[in-house]
Amino acid sequence: MLQINFVGESAGQDLMINEVNEHTTMADVARKVLQFTKKPTAKFSFITDSGEKIELKVDQSEVEGDGKDKLVQTITGYYSTGLSCEIKTNITVILRKEGKSVEIPFHKQDKVSDLKRKACQLFAVKIDGAYLRMGSGYEIDDDKTLKQWEIYPGDCLYLFKEKFQKRKNTRGCIQIFIKTLQSRTLQMFVKQDDTILSVKSMVQEELFVPIDQQRLVYAGRELDDDKYLQDYNIQNEATIHLIARLSAGGELPLHFVDVEKTNTLVKSQWSKVAPEWRIAGPGLAVEGICTNNRCKAKGQMVIHSAGFGDFNFDKCDAKCPICSWPINPVKPGFNNCLWKIDFQKTGSSAVTKLPWTKTGDYYHTYDQQKAGMAEFTKLIIHTKKLVQDEYSSNSYVSFCLICHFKVFMAESNKCAKKCGHHFHDHCALSWRGRGFLCPIDGDEIEDNS
Repeated sequence: MLQINFVGESAGQDLMINEVNEHTTMADVARKVLQFTKKPTAKFSFITDSGEKIELKVDQSEVEGDGKDKLVQTITGYYSTGLSCEIKTNITVILRKEGKSVEIPFHKQDKVSDLKRKACQLFAVKIDGAYLRMGSGYEIDDDKTLKQWEIYPGDCLYLFKEKFQKRKNTRGCIQIFIKTLQSRTLQMFVKQDDTILSVKSMVQEELFVPIDQQRLVYAGRELDDDKYLQDYNIQNEATIHLIARLSAGGELPLHFVDVEKTNTLVKSQWSKVAPEWRIAGPGLAVEGICTNNRCKAKGQMVIHSAGFGDFNFDKCDAKCPICSWPINPVKPGFNNCLWKIDFQKTGSSAVTKLPWTKTGDYYHTYDQQKAGMAEFTKLIIHTKKLVQDEYSSNSYVSFCLICHFKVFMAESNKCAKKCGHHFHDHCALSWRGRGFLCPIDGDEIEDNS
């Protein structure tokens, strides 16, 4: 049984879905919710126990969205938690670099230029030179309609004040190299106060790789969009690796390190001389041996960067980062994240849930020799983001279960009792004042300050 708790305009309503099993996907859930709302089409935003947002566009014939094929038992910990759901009717426009956002009513006949004009008025910025980009990084043409661009209620667009111009004057610049996994090297002239996002924009212009598909890695660390090159001490003639994003999805490995033995976890500091196959992005890393005879990492323990979210080893496609050959997962690693593990060992009928654990700016993994191996029939690893801000060196960012916008630990906020879900302060006060409980697990919302 799965409980859907509605927020936003439908706050206070809930939906119990009884017909769920190990094959139920988020697309199935979205169809049930659409039937419940009695609308011909809708955009749904779901927030999971891990703080992940899944947005799906649904009509009578199809479901669209990156999370539609996710198994519900994976993201709910075998249906032990519910989902928070908001029905979207507006378009969100975010002013890039400043983090401000506005909600603009959706009208399918509007052109992109109409939407841009409304956004510029609300942000009080000049329309000359401003342009809109999709989350994928593509600039959208002013003359086309929202329908032509397949923009729907609930979509998020980014407003930039001025267009990116390829740098012609290299005075005061440093030279860096962007190296792809296909051994192609791109030479670029940048300034140390350039943001990582601006570097990704240059890469997109030269290599036609959408921004949302880029992972830039330097000295074993993935670079954050809002940081500057100087924040990572990137100097002249530095080499930055461009790695394509990978997704999770194969067959449950029978043998995996015994994750129950958390006393065997060890910490390792970062190395600037790590081989390409040992580069770990923030969040979950899945380690395994590459068996491709043609790969230079053959026989090595390589790292598949799974990132953040819910990784179900029953649907695992961990790959070698060099050759994309499937690897048999052996053990997990973590850095700059919160993580927890749900598992069921062979011969046991109980699902064990390890609590949330915080890992900072180091690599955290199991000592395989001390932990030993175990057989699992179910194994799910959940990870959440940590971010750096001016108030705290490592503050967790999630999505508020009520308004579905980001909430930072550094902000004044409320936590649901015992479970640690996060809310904006004003959202929690309003929600509790209306007599509502946590939309995920039904706990009372208490002041955690």
